[in-house]
Order: sequence, then C-alpha cells, then structure tokens
Amino acid sequence: MNIKQKVTDIILQQNSDAHIESEADYQLTFAQIGLDSLDSMTVILKVNKEFKIEISDDKMEELNTINSLIVEIEKQTAV
Repeated sequence: MNIKQKVTDIILQQNSDAHIESEADYQLTFAQIGLDSLDSMTVILKVNKEFKIEISDDKMEELNTINSLIVEIEKQTAV
C-alpha cells in the first residue's frame, strides 16, 4: 500500500464521513473534506505513528491539505 492510500485510510478511519472521492479532493483543506481540528490533529498523530516520523507543531500548522501531508511524509521517509 502506498503513502497516499495509507493516509486516505487513516483519514477515513478517523472520520468515515470525510469526502475523498477524486484526485481534486487531495487539494482541499481538511475542513473542506469534513475534518474538524481535533480530527486533523488525530490524523497527524496517527500518521506520525504509522510512518515512524515526527511532524512538529509548527509544521502541523502548515499541513492543511491531504496532499501537503503526503508531501511531508515523502520528505521525511525518503532514503
């Protein structure tokens, strides 16, 4: 399973009502797909655990779309 699919699964586990139906949805903010701030924080914490990375509080504020989160994971997991 690739990073994009894992992140999507984590988001849908956190909020099964999240709207991720097309590629364009990956550019929407977490709020636009149906996540509140608590959901978003929980997703980031689960991503940290799943990918064994550390996203700082400052960086969390910058990550407001699914795509930006995926790009950050790719940066931190690059060999």
